[in-house]
Amino acid sequence: MNEQDFRNCHLLPDERAKQIFGVTDDLGERAQKIGGTTPCVISEISEQQRPKNKNEEPVAPNEDE
Repeated sequence: MNEQDFRNCHLLPDERAKQIFGVTDDLGERAQKIGGTTPCVISEISEQQRPKNKNEEPVAPNEDE
């Protein structure tokens, strides 16, 4: 890998982060318009992404497969 390619590879995450942050406010506004809520802190995002453990019995695998 030459020096220019190496530099470009390191700049890609910065460019992508700018794109993500650029649409964050738009997405939050859209969610609120349709009656949803938007997270205020990062911990709320992680809480919403993880499935809740309902302590239910596991489902048996399908024997037909």
